[in-house]
Amino acid sequence: MGTSKKVALVTGAAQGIGFKIAERLFNDGFNVAIVDFNEEGAKKAAEALSKEDQEAVAFRADVSDRENVFDVTRKVVEHFGELNVVVNNAGLGPTTPIHTVTPEQFNQVIGVNVGGVF
Repeated sequence: MGTSKKVALVTGAAQGIGFKIAERLFNDGFNVAIVDFNEEGAKKAAEALSKEDQEAVAFRADVSDRENVFDVTRKVVEHFGELNVVVNNAGLGPTTPIHTVTPEQFNQVIGVNVGGVF
């Protein structure tokens, strides 16, 4: 891109706290990679932020998948030319009674909330 703007990658940035973090970084002058499992949501979030001289770009990733995280990070750097800030925000919080949580749900939450940050 040939720009001097700093670049931030924010996971779980399609909505909620992640979007607000991305929005704050964008408003502070960063180009922002909106990374989320929900590709459509990430695209909508990026569209809400982009302006003529600054970019917010959507990338799909499953943060519980180590290789997927490495791959999306490479794509972000290829697109923007650098990476200055990473915010590992993605997280899941099932609101079901604990006795109804299945092993699959448990593994998904641990994969995203612990593995994704690691």
